[in-house]
Amino acid sequence: MARPPLSRSSTLEPTDELPEPEAPLEPEELATAAIEGRIGLTPEVVRALNETYRELVQYDDNASRERCRKIAGILRRAKHIELHPGCERVTINVPMLANKTFARINERVYFGRVEVWLCEERTLATMIYDAARVEAQRMDERQSEHPTMDLDSPFAERARAIQRA
Repeated sequence: MARPPLSRSSTLEPTDELPEPEAPLEPEELATAAIEGRIGLTPEVVRALNETYRELVQYDDNASRERCRKIAGILRRAKHIELHPGCERVTINVPMLANKTFARINERVYFGRVEVWLCEERTLATMIYDAARVEAQRMDERQSEHPTMDLDSPFAERARAIQRA
């Protein structure tokens, strides 16, 4: 004897009504869905996880600590492309910094021709620019003019009068 089919294919009647779109989830609901694994990481979910983490980290109860650990684990295991969609790999030439040290991000040394993400490249470019600017200011010979007093000024005369007294 043959077994009856478990589900019968039913023909759907065309309706004029469209399904009502779901309301956007709140950051707390997005974070809960991501922790439970119901949704993948998108920029909105990452933003919601960060907001939820910042909110929960200030509380001292065990449930908040556990959720913070779960959020940190999700973000730590996330791939770069999930955190920064559209970020590309670029190859750059990183020079030695002006003060004869190497550029470092999280103890990783960057020197010479390296392939990095675009966001890392921006950070490295900022570090190189800032180091060159600081070194130029340090080597500027006019720098000594600013903190010293002009000996012909009225303040210098008053300082000498106080020293004599």
